[in-house]
Amino acid sequence: ALHLSLIHEQWEFFHQLLELVTLNPTWTPYLDIQNDLGQTALHMAVILGRSECVCTLLRGGASVELQERRGNTAVHLAVSELHAECVRELTGSRRTLPQHLDIYNYEGLSALHMAVQKGRCDLISMLLEAGADVNQTDQGAGRSALHWAVERQCRPALELLLRSGANVDQRSYSGHTPLYCALYRPDARLRELLRRAGASDAHDEDEDDDDEEDVDNEEGEEDGESDE
Repeated sequence: ALHLSLIHEQWEFFHQLLELVTLNPTWTPYLDIQNDLGQTALHMAVILGRSECVCTLLRGGASVELQERRGNTAVHLAVSELHAECVRELTGSRRTLPQHLDIYNYEGLSALHMAVQKGRCDLISMLLEAGADVNQTDQGAGRSALHWAVERQCRPALELLLRSGANVDQRSYSGHTPLYCALYRPDARLRELLRRAGASDAHDEDEDDDDEEDVDNEEGEEDGESDE
């Protein structure tokens, strides 16, 4: 009934149902019932952009960490839909723990990664203030939020992440730092910001790769000599 009241925009009925549920603590699990798409009432309220419904559900005891069929939590969806007030309600709730903000969806992204992809500093700030891990890497390529800011060429997001203590020398799975990635993208200001923040010179990264290749070559030559 909660889902249907949201779908049909029957807000008064929705709030009446919630009042009934909160009368008895044993009924709280009713708030977390998922439909065929894995969506709870909280997911649906977020998709519809009804921040007041999000607030009421959270106060009633709705779970923040539940994931729908694509692995998205309510926080993921609020960021994806750019519903800032819903993000505010979710990040400001006592029911939302820092680890809930770091949950990956099935694309291997956290809500922070998505906020950076969208270039929305207001959403990034809310997530970081609520305890999201600024250095968390995605599961696809090991890119941090800083890497994503470079890829999107979003200077405001990059500056915000640096002020929030992002690791400037964090490497992706391929061994690339944000500065290395910035070298191959047009905005030179991002490279300057990273260097000012203490990023190691990207040329050192190339030298490290060359050194590793030299070591491999030397080991191969030694193996060849020993065979003789």
